[in-house]
Amino acid sequence: MAAVCFKRLRLLLRHVFHADDTGKGISISEVSSIVSDVRQARLFVQACVDAPQGTANDRRFVQACAKAMTLYKECDEVNAILKAVKKYKTDTAICFHMNTTVINTLSFKLHLHFDTPFEYIQRRIWAKKLPEVDYDGCVISGPIQRRIWPKKLPEVENGGCVISRPHDENNMANILIDMEIDMEIDKELRIMPLPIPPLFNAYQILQLQSCVQQLHYMCLQLPEELSRAVCTGIYADYTISPNFSPNRFVYVYQGEYLCEIVQHLADKALECGIAIDQYSAFWIYCHLNHILSEWEAESLDSDDSILHDLWRFPEIDQNVIGKFQAMIRHANWNKGDTLCVSVD
Repeated sequence: MAAVCFKRLRLLLRHVFHADDTGKGISISEVSSIVSDVRQARLFVQACVDAPQGTANDRRFVQACAKAMTLYKECDEVNAILKAVKKYKTDTAICFHMNTTVINTLSFKLHLHFDTPFEYIQRRIWAKKLPEVDYDGCVISGPIQRRIWPKKLPEVENGGCVISRPHDENNMANILIDMEIDMEIDKELRIMPLPIPPLFNAYQILQLQSCVQQLHYMCLQLPEELSRAVCTGIYADYTISPNFSPNRFVYVYQGEYLCEIVQHLADKALECGIAIDQYSAFWIYCHLNHILSEWEAESLDSDDSILHDLWRFPEIDQNVIGKFQAMIRHANWNKGDTLCVSVD
């Protein structure tokens, strides 16, 4: 039991200390994540204490861990701060999810209209509407000039930046896309502004700083072997920064592969006698592909979240879910390649 407890606590407490001394301190968001992990660790240790197993040495190890963890006392002020941080992080995650759906769908629409690479349009919209987002590890803070993919999937260079085409071609593509963005995006109410991070005064920051110091002291009092494994960055900078970490968005799709999948899905529908346009096929792929291996066709009827999201896109075929259900029930659906999806 001691070995299991050691491994679990080392995993949960590994971020209380950190070895990377960048001199930038730690953000409020990082403090929130650390405290969340410590809470899980305390619950785990308490469960081990309540249900003792193993040898006498195992029980002594668990009790020593539990005793050390009582040294961290959560106060009401810190709890209120962490509650506000948790709400902000939840609201931000929801906003990213909603915006990603809109931006991806619109990007594919413009891709079909202009025959311009999907990823370029996608990045362009994020940069224009949400310039504060750290997009795929590459901060986009202004107009994207001379960055457009060729027809074939390019080699990625310089941390995600792409090989440019000739200057004239880039300029023409930028003009066409910007004209469409000015007409479409500026009126696009479905793209939501990011939530505003909560502001904390000096006293609240001091309370968080005291919280971190308590956590450090707690870890130093753990059983010696565990303490050595956890306390690996004692001399790093643990000053609380009042700023939140930059918002980060990582796109999932690779345009050329994505377009091939969408075309294959539309072609497969035709084999089943059902006409689904590429725009609607794209929406289906983004929303349903990851759950098809687990769901029956009838389950789509009971998923209100999918229907609600479809209503947000009146430009999508509103009968597409029914068409999709008919397609995956059709005998031709499971003949040959079916996008690596198996539906009984």
